[in-house]
Amino acid sequence: MRMTLSALLDAVQAKIAEAIPEAEHYRGRLKEGFSRPAFLYTPIYQGEKKTNFVTSKRDIEVQIIYFGKMDRYGQKDMKDRLRVQDMLDGFLNQFYLEAGERRLHFTYEIKETDGKLTYYLTFTFYDESFDQRMLADEAREAAESVEVTTKVTGA
Repeated sequence: MRMTLSALLDAVQAKIAEAIPEAEHYRGRLKEGFSRPAFLYTPIYQGEKKTNFVTSKRDIEVQIIYFGKMDRYGQKDMKDRLRVQDMLDGFLNQFYLEAGERRLHFTYEIKETDGKLTYYLTFTFYDESFDQRMLADEAREAAESVEVTTKVTGA
C-alpha cells in the first residue's frame, strides 16, 4: 500500500504528542490566538524517482516548528526549549517511524527559524509506483483472457 502524506504526518504528530502531551498541534498554519506550547507541521519537500514498473524511491521532508513558552520578559524560554529537545530525543534517535504497517527511516536536523526551535525530518523510502502503461496492459490482458460460453435453449 502506498504511503500517503497524511498518514506520515499523522504518525509524526502522534509520536510528538506522546512525548509532549500538553502541546497543541497544527498543520499548514497556526490559527489566530493559538496557545503555547504548540507544534506546526509543514511538508516542505516531496520528490520521487521511479526505480522500476512497480517501485519508486520517495523523499519527503517535514518541517516541525515548536512555539514554546515565553519567559517573563517575552523572550523564548530556554529552559522549556531544552526540556522539549530532551523529551523528543528518544523518538528522534530511533531514526525510524512506524506509520501504519510500515517502518520508515529518517534523518533529522535541529535548527532555529525566526527564533523558534525547528526540526527537519527527511524520510527516504521505497514505495509503490503506478505505471499507467503497465496497468493498461494488465487490463487488456485480463480482457483478452475472458471466455464467454453461451447456451441457446428452446426454439
